[in-house]
Amino acid sequence: MVRHSLLPIRDKYPTRGKRRPPVRVLVAAAILALLCGTWVALYVQQRTLQSRAETLLAAVQRVKLGTTSSADAQAVIATWYQFGPVGTTCGPDGCSSVIRLRHTLPGPLTRHGERPANNQLAGLADHLGLRGSAVSAGLKYKNGVVTGKAFSVEVMLPFRDWLVRGEFVPNLAVLSNETAAFTEDELQHVLPTRPYCVVRRMKGPGSLSISFMPQEPADRQAQYMDFRLSCISQFTPCNQESQILPAASELVNETF
Repeated sequence: MVRHSLLPIRDKYPTRGKRRPPVRVLVAAAILALLCGTWVALYVQQRTLQSRAETLLAAVQRVKLGTTSSADAQAVIATWYQFGPVGTTCGPDGCSSVIRLRHTLPGPLTRHGERPANNQLAGLADHLGLRGSAVSAGLKYKNGVVTGKAFSVEVMLPFRDWLVRGEFVPNLAVLSNETAAFTEDELQHVLPTRPYCVVRRMKGPGSLSISFMPQEPADRQAQYMDFRLSCISQFTPCNQESQILPAASELVNETF
């Protein structure tokens, strides 16, 4: 007697009869994967810039005017050639070197030449935590010692804030500069309450320049170089100078 198995007979061709995903689903999945990969790559670049900027800022903070030798300054500068453009110029007043680090977004996500109403992709970049940023550091040296140092941070403003009091201002920028002597132009902006510190607007709203001399109290000198670099990569964009340099809030209220 032949016994019949109660178990179902397995299909020798398990894929037979199964439907493949529609082409449009595969295309959509590929596009989504591409967009996610692009976002990850851009955000990693932002984080990398912030990390390098923190290292560069620490190096600038350690430099002391009149004490740090020009050889030590040049050694600091030499370590940054691999990360961004470094320019050095020399003249009667000594030599000046500038280190620049930058992260830029693809053109369609910025298009600074256009008004916000014509650039909705920039708003999308805001919601995704993406923005362009630039960091620079400068050292001046003469007669074997450092005579000046500077550090600046520039980040894209949120898309909604590109128009500031009727002016097109897509970036937020803060510059802090320690110098042995003020220029003639800076001397015209010295306040009686702060004889060793000058605060000015560089390009109108959203841009702040601070110059100070070694005679400024040590605690204030530290505050003027106490940059907060999280604005480069944090998910929510910054829109105030004080978010980059906390000391800017008091200086702006006192000066403008």
